[in-house]
Amino acid sequence: MTSPEPNYEITARRDTEVDVRVTVPREVVRAAVEAVYARYARGARVPGFRRGRIPREYLESRFGTEQFAAEARADLHEELFRKAVRELDLRPVAAPTIAPGSWSAESEYAFDVTLSVLPRIEAPPVDGIEIRVEELPSITEQNVQQALEQVRWEFGKLIDKARDARIAEGDVVRLRCDDNEGQLRVDAADPLGAALMGKAIGDPITLPEEGQAEEESGNVEILAIAEAQLPSLDDELARDAGHPSLDALREHIESALRAARDGRLRELRRAKLLETLVGRSAIPLPETLTEELVAQEIDEIREQLASQSSPQSLEAALASQGESLEALADRLRASVETRIRRDLLLDVLIRDGGHLLDDARLEEEVRAEAEAAGENPLRTVAQIKAEGRWEELRRARAIAETLDELLERVTVIEVVKEEK
Repeated sequence: MTSPEPNYEITARRDTEVDVRVTVPREVVRAAVEAVYARYARGARVPGFRRGRIPREYLESRFGTEQFAAEARADLHEELFRKAVRELDLRPVAAPTIAPGSWSAESEYAFDVTLSVLPRIEAPPVDGIEIRVEELPSITEQNVQQALEQVRWEFGKLIDKARDARIAEGDVVRLRCDDNEGQLRVDAADPLGAALMGKAIGDPITLPEEGQAEEESGNVEILAIAEAQLPSLDDELARDAGHPSLDALREHIESALRAARDGRLRELRRAKLLETLVGRSAIPLPETLTEELVAQEIDEIREQLASQSSPQSLEAALASQGESLEALADRLRASVETRIRRDLLLDVLIRDGGHLLDDARLEEEVRAEAEAAGENPLRTVAQIKAEGRWEELRRARAIAETLDELLERVTVIEVVKEEK
């Protein structure tokens, strides 16, 4: 004969909280108490008794019956709270608050659990929505020429100049700024490039005071100057780049630029649609979850500041920017709340649209893409899984498919970017 099972019942539900009553049969209560006695009997060392054979009366006289009752209650709370979450399909986001009931080791026991949970939400209607997306510039001949110039640089050579040579437009200069080294292609239109023009190794450098980037600050030292020797823009260069002719290379570049522009426009449309849907949804959030995530982000900022070459406290960094810790927390809280609402709504949209790919279809897509890119399909799949990116990729595909399907039902208006 099977022993009776505990009963789990939702007694109240609010936007982000659920009250659950757990009722434990007498037989389960007795078993929990006996398990505690057995645990003490196995662990205690008492002269004259073998381990595990210590009489219950002796244990009660030494530790007190309340000790065993308290541990039995705690064991039941821990075990049955988790079972209640599974049985009732709840999604707690914080530790529960447990209100114990009256206790007797020989009778039924009931206790109440209050859980902070993610809200149940429904996706807002999509039909009739109008979104406005900033128009992206068309691909121009200048864009193509810039890409062709980049190909020349990829197949060019750098020839070191003499130590007394002066920096000229287009030279590649190796610099040391404080403890960092790097290369820079000199462009006289850039403030730092203009400051380098005409300089030689060992010359002092006066940096521009306004519009100065963080990496351009500090003491700059010229380590080497090289002149770029670039190949001619012709069929031979195109063949080196893997194309039969310069015209074919140009066509490939134009196609790639158009594809990149179209991809960027799709991303903008998806982001704008999601932003609009989140704005039309009432999504309450558990305060405990929001505050926990804000605290995590603040801790991460502290760690980043402490790990820099010149460590500083978060408070000092904020003071230098005229911001308080409270203001930072408010700013992070707004960002965290937006992110949570977006992810919750995406879960619902993916569920409703049925776009979560199974392993077979996802692997088929990844293999096809890898093969088209000239990569080993099996190795690509194995690498993604080994790096722990498989589920992330699955969700990204589901999001893209879901939003693209919804975009077919809305009106998208491209607006011209206003000149500043």
